[in-house]
Amino acid sequence: MKKLKMLGRNYNDTHRAATPLELFFDLIFVIAIASAASNLHHQLAEHHIVNGIFAFFMSFFSIWWAWMNFTWFASAYDTDDTPFRLTTFLLMFGALIFAIGINDLFSDSTRPFISVLGFVIMRIAMAIHWLRASFEDPKNKIVCLRYAFGIIFAQLCWVSWVFLPAHMRFYMFFVFMLVELAVPLYAEGKQLATSWHPHHIAERYGLLIIIVLGEGLLGTSNTIAGLLKNDLPWASVVIPLGLTTASIIFALWWTYFELPWGKILKHNRNFKYAFIYGYLHFFIFASLAAVGSSLELIADSTQAYYSNHITAVHNTSPLFAVTALSTSIAIYLITLSILRLALIGNTWNNWLALATSLIAAIIPAISVLIGLEIIWALALTSICIILYISFCNWNKCNYYHQA
Repeated sequence: MKKLKMLGRNYNDTHRAATPLELFFDLIFVIAIASAASNLHHQLAEHHIVNGIFAFFMSFFSIWWAWMNFTWFASAYDTDDTPFRLTTFLLMFGALIFAIGINDLFSDSTRPFISVLGFVIMRIAMAIHWLRASFEDPKNKIVCLRYAFGIIFAQLCWVSWVFLPAHMRFYMFFVFMLVELAVPLYAEGKQLATSWHPHHIAERYGLLIIIVLGEGLLGTSNTIAGLLKNDLPWASVVIPLGLTTASIIFALWWTYFELPWGKILKHNRNFKYAFIYGYLHFFIFASLAAVGSSLELIADSTQAYYSNHITAVHNTSPLFAVTALSTSIAIYLITLSILRLALIGNTWNNWLALATSLIAAIIPAISVLIGLEIIWALALTSICIILYISFCNWNKCNYYHQA
């Protein structure tokens, strides 16, 4: 049992890395992300497109928001003492409850009591963290109290939300989402008060990128397994499809980790760029998770397309599966391009990367429309991402090389 004073950490600390508690914390969110991605796959496969996307948006926003708030708080105030660990365990327990209740968010007939309960537990745990910091860090007492009471107010909103009629829950979700998003803006004031560590934040975000890419690897595995189950030829079907789907995930990993985000954040450690980086990553994480769901659709589609006897649970058309995949990838690449333009600058290669993102959304679907097999659409998708990587070469960003 130990207790340390919770003071703001030095953001110039060298060799700052994720702690075992943070890695354990991420493990809980793997479960929630997998549940959200799986539900999105089933909703899209059954052509409940609008409801599926909205429910996925709700569930993933809740996952990401709870994860992000803790990540930035821990970067500034992690003491790794007994009270910090116990409060974090409470947050993790809330995440587990939320993961159990995600199915209710995808159901029109069930009020999402369990998921809201899990989310509120996660957020109350964060309020406890901030209240402790307000008592032990007099320098930032006001900021910490703003966070704590802002979070508590937002939870009152969510408790009322669950009792609203279904049609009102749709609209009020976005209202209360804006309330949550406004809390850090209100708490930090006109300049950054919390002492988050740029390289630590970059590492934590990179770890979550790897987690959501895991959904894509699962989709790739299911695609290959489905083809093998139907005894399809290796040379003409299994190996080409396996290579193209795997290359898409490997290339997406490359696009993100091509840039030294810690160095970029260190150069841009201010109010404006912290929020741009922090908030825009929602679309990066969500779209990569949706890539995993889309690859599950690809698995359904390839089984139906290449097999005489359809054994897939869902009969998904190649055009629909490819469109879902290319749209998810395009959202990821476009958001990444906007982030690059905001944090690095309006260089010609960043604009070319943005143009490539738009091409990635269109070309694969067109290829299916004109009659090409799904394997060619996947190959074109992979080529678009590789082309994007060529425009994102860090060596072209000379301004930052002196960091």
